[in-house]
Amino acid sequence: MNFFLFIKCENDYSFVSLAITPGEKEIVPKNITNVLDIGNRILDINTILEIASASDCEYLLETNRFITYFENISDNNTGIESLIAKKAVLKEEFNLLLQAIHIGIIVTDKNYKILNFNNKAAKFLGKSNYSLLHNNIINLIDIPQNINCNNSLAYNIPFINKNNEKFNISITPINRYKKHFSNFFIISKEKEKQTLQNKLRNEIIKKGHKAKYTFDDIITNSKSIIKTKNMAMKMANTNATILITGESGTGKELFAHSIHNHSNRRNQPFVAINCGAITDSLLESELFGYEEGAFTGAKKGGKIGLFEIANNGTLFLDEIEGMSENLQFKLLRVIQEKEIIKVGGDRIKKIDVRIIAVTNENLSILVQEKKFRKDLYYRLNTLPLTIPPLRERKEDIRLIIDSLKKEANVNFAFTNKTKDILINYDWPGNIRELKNCMEYFFCLDEKIIEPQSLPAYILECSHINLNETIMENTKSLKNQILNIMYNFNFLGKGCGRKIIMNELKKINIFITEAKIRTIFNELKEEGYIISSKGRGGSHLTEKGLNKMK
Repeated sequence: MNFFLFIKCENDYSFVSLAITPGEKEIVPKNITNVLDIGNRILDINTILEIASASDCEYLLETNRFITYFENISDNNTGIESLIAKKAVLKEEFNLLLQAIHIGIIVTDKNYKILNFNNKAAKFLGKSNYSLLHNNIINLIDIPQNINCNNSLAYNIPFINKNNEKFNISITPINRYKKHFSNFFIISKEKEKQTLQNKLRNEIIKKGHKAKYTFDDIITNSKSIIKTKNMAMKMANTNATILITGESGTGKELFAHSIHNHSNRRNQPFVAINCGAITDSLLESELFGYEEGAFTGAKKGGKIGLFEIANNGTLFLDEIEGMSENLQFKLLRVIQEKEIIKVGGDRIKKIDVRIIAVTNENLSILVQEKKFRKDLYYRLNTLPLTIPPLRERKEDIRLIIDSLKKEANVNFAFTNKTKDILINYDWPGNIRELKNCMEYFFCLDEKIIEPQSLPAYILECSHINLNETIMENTKSLKNQILNIMYNFNFLGKGCGRKIIMNELKKINIFITEAKIRTIFNELKEEGYIISSKGRGGSHLTEKGLNKMK
């Protein structure tokens, strides 16, 4: 190492890699870029140690020349000898440890020049020990350009050696006093990593993190839904982010499940979370996980986040509009960089997650109102999918009703008037509201659903006079019953309630025996029929015959 004493001059000293000055930077030639200002001080042992460290020349401290120099300038050199001896012991212990562990280890300087390594690293990389010694690791593997050497975060990259073996390489920058000194490389077999991932994936799926529905579960005769299904199937074959929009209750979650099950991720986890249902801080720890001691109440050992649980699969973010601006920014980074950091942690973990976001709000309006990040909106809206409301696909109402009845194993019928009301109702709650209405009918346990049996809110929206409708229906039923009895009278037979009920069914009028009994009583009071004792049934009176004639 050469040291130069500079007096202000204009000579070319660009060949000098490092200039050291005792507080006189102004006289250092301008063409020397690397300058160490040690300030006004005596050139003692501490100064020499600092210079050696700053110039990456610590190895010179172990040479006989420096040890002799230390002996000459100090009567008590035990501190230096102890330091050098301790360093030698630590170095030997580190080398023994390197060779003992089963993973590959490489240590480089800040410029990626290899300083130390173990035999496993050479074997995994398919190189000889000699070829690694003093080589630059950039010549052996591709180092990511986006590594931030100032934050000591680990970066993971895949690697395939000449024998076509797959490995995972973790790179961690080593910093001291906010200065980047070296890098630590850990090389592990992808097979071992994959085995652990498969085990974790199976445990995750056993816990219920899987999609339940397929496109076959989307029942429709509607052209708009058929078109939407076909579009969703095409989207499923990509890995791009999907944004599903539509009114509440239209079946957005059903489409999300179906897309996952139609994709090449179908055997991987499907993880769902409602972003609007939990607080901001809890949502962050749920999504990203946390390290032990990250906050008060954090459980021992930390927690794995939903992004990690969904790795290689799909993460379903419901009510995405409920996410805070802080989390919106973090989600944007995950989508762009495909990496996460746990709450309270400092290690970067690479992930491969397909995101399906869902909202019943108009995100473009929220962007204009500055309630949702514009950059995140465009990232999510890569593949937009809109689900039409039920009022725009009325042909599906009867189809869905029949499917729900079959699923619940119940059997009842609607009067024609009831059918008209249900078809013409707008269903603001869409399919969810229709399902709730069917549950209401299941609880009624009636064989025939007449208008008066409908929920009050549907009747109010239908703008019908229920009393008039009931009177019209009753009048019509009386005429139908009198007509049946008139035909039977010509055959010399009486009519009982069961005969009336069966005859009405033939013309698609469904009515209970109790209702027929009530109408019989009214017809008797009006003098149109008379009932025989026993099983003779009921007959028309003279007044009844004249009415029918």
